[in-house]
Amino acid sequence: MKYLLFFFCAACGAMLAAGEVFRCEFSPAELKKWSMPPEAAGMRESGFNFVRFTVPEAKKSGQNLMTIPFDIAACRGRTLRVSCRIRADKVSVPPQAFNGVKLMVSFRGTTPEWMNLARVWGSFDWREESFSFLVPDNAVNGKLYLGLQDSSGVVDFARLKVEVLDVADLFPPVAELPENFQAEYTTRVTSMPVLRGAMSPGEYRKGDLDVLASWGANLIRWQMTRNWGGIRVGSDLEEYNRWLDGELDEFESALADCERLGMKVILDLHAPPGGINEAHETTMLYEEKYAKAFSEVWRKIAARFKGRTGAIFGYNLVNEPVQKGKAPFNYLRLQYEAAQAIREVDPDIPIIIESNLASAPSTFAYLTPLPLKDVIYQVHMYRPLNYTHQGLELKEPIAYPGVNNGVMYDREKLKEILEPVREFQRKYGARIYVGEFAATRWAEGADRYMSDCISIFEEYGWDWSYHAFRESKTWDVEYEGGSYKDYVKATAPTGRLRALLEGFRKNHQQEVQKHE
Repeated sequence: MKYLLFFFCAACGAMLAAGEVFRCEFSPAELKKWSMPPEAAGMRESGFNFVRFTVPEAKKSGQNLMTIPFDIAACRGRTLRVSCRIRADKVSVPPQAFNGVKLMVSFRGTTPEWMNLARVWGSFDWREESFSFLVPDNAVNGKLYLGLQDSSGVVDFARLKVEVLDVADLFPPVAELPENFQAEYTTRVTSMPVLRGAMSPGEYRKGDLDVLASWGANLIRWQMTRNWGGIRVGSDLEEYNRWLDGELDEFESALADCERLGMKVILDLHAPPGGINEAHETTMLYEEKYAKAFSEVWRKIAARFKGRTGAIFGYNLVNEPVQKGKAPFNYLRLQYEAAQAIREVDPDIPIIIESNLASAPSTFAYLTPLPLKDVIYQVHMYRPLNYTHQGLELKEPIAYPGVNNGVMYDREKLKEILEPVREFQRKYGARIYVGEFAATRWAEGADRYMSDCISIFEEYGWDWSYHAFRESKTWDVEYEGGSYKDYVKATAPTGRLRALLEGFRKNHQQEVQKHE
């Protein structure tokens, strides 16, 4: 069922129909509401209005866009579909796939965000183009864009609409579930105590895991990663499989250490086939050859490590999937198919599923469970992002606890942010794993933020791993310093390390209680 929104459209001056939040037919009166560049002009043909952009080759570099404010705050927490009729003539191929013909929404959430079409250029007759996205619950300052960016040619736009969608249409359940479905776990999972640890370094170094074990950790999330954030890393599947074989050889050494130290390990495919695309979504959701390769990768991994159940606690199928709109290969279905491929080879190793939009807590509101035994559901906790990632792409200094964009962030607010995950746990009896949480080492109150997060995880009985142990100096609890470039090895335990050690101490207490 679609949400029913009825509010006055300030931009186009018309009462909206159910489900619509914006509509523009590009009449002369409506065009007066837009900021228009000289390359754009209103036109009429075959009884309807449209706007035409004509951009010569000499002016193709840069933005040739018309804009209008959009009341994004009224759509918070809803999934929007932005659609427009478009016709193009000899639109040149831009340097980046998210440019060319431009239909875009921008807004400010925790950070500036842009949602738009991708890979639209060339020549074609009238057709509808669209994209969909979930509006964050703190979105403000919305704006709509139409035009050409870094392209020459002619493009026409008609019948622009923004409407609210039923999220089940974008992210349908992967299988029919019985009424009152409950996640099913074997004694291998139910008998396993809470696991507390950290993510791995980017490479294996002898002795690292001995140090982590000496801190009291009983878990390592071993990440197989490369060129984090790079576009289409892993697009050559032959090269990708050679890289993967090398990563698995390295994992053998880490696994031997875990078996010796009595630690559990989660194998994390941090870099899936195809990587991320130009729209910063998971490529395999849109391209079949990578979707197929994903299941085959996990079939190979399961065959290689079958029987190593002493240390391997779970297979983390994909790190931080991102699906912003409707995709040919749904982010959850791909994980379900990979899980089935694993189960054909190995019935024992638990499987760890990640939720959408980089495992954001809010996406658990529409996550549906999988009808397989021993499936654990993973969330990442970097909220609010402008606090946890300050000093990187986000420049403003922010303290915790404290007021942030007019909102007080403290332990109670963190619980509120995590409530969709807690509700998923209660509803389905699911085991929850916090795969990542952290704040930059220079963030004021980072130790308090970590302690509050850990205390919430403990209250709810969730497994957790800190991001990350001896990986980037940005997150390394053994270092101190006031900026990205300013760091030194600490001569005494940092506040962040003390917060971790206090959390790991519960592992020892757990072991003592087990033997009493």
